[in-house]
Amino acid sequence: MFFERIFILPFLKSKLFKKHGQAESLIPGSYLVTSCLNAAFYLSHNIRRDTIVFLLFKEEDVGILCLKFVGKNLKRFQPDEHSILGLIRNSIIKFRNLVNTYEKSKEKIQIYPGLLVFRISFSELLSKLKDAGYQILYPSIGGVDVRNIRFLQKIAYVTSSESLIDEVSQKIVHRNGIGIHFGNTLPRTDIQIILLHNELDRAEKRLSNSL
Repeated sequence: MFFERIFILPFLKSKLFKKHGQAESLIPGSYLVTSCLNAAFYLSHNIRRDTIVFLLFKEEDVGILCLKFVGKNLKRFQPDEHSILGLIRNSIIKFRNLVNTYEKSKEKIQIYPGLLVFRISFSELLSKLKDAGYQILYPSIGGVDVRNIRFLQKIAYVTSSESLIDEVSQKIVHRNGIGIHFGNTLPRTDIQIILLHNELDRAEKRLSNSL
């Protein structure tokens, strides 16, 4: 395992759940969230242990909520949409039950093995990753071909539908990251994740063969 892979999914214009906890039925939304998580973690029925996903979205009375999925520690993660949405919904409910205790704190709360919930702004998360030495990448038609990128060991890929990420957040990403493309058109968000994984897998194989 040569690369540390982080995927940041900022659904900052989307309310993933209604007040009573039912997943929104609109696409993009809940379907896109589950397909992205599957693309990030699943490989031949196994979990990619080298991967971390930050899922950010807005929740009433809480603000921007971040769910951090840590591949090497995940134990309650199934690939079907119903199970993933149930896991997210239950995590939010548990967090809300503790929100008064942590009202003035940004401490991470572990809800399940490999799943932490906390509050953080998108810009703060990106800043922390950049300070930690992560190479920030984002999708861009005018960017560098993914096959020509010289990857650093620590990679953070920010992707989301333009309809789900606000203009301010887009500017933050463009200011701090490197745009990459996968061809003449931008693939669907989950496909971008798969293609980047594939490219990193090939790069790891080349590095392994050179040792």
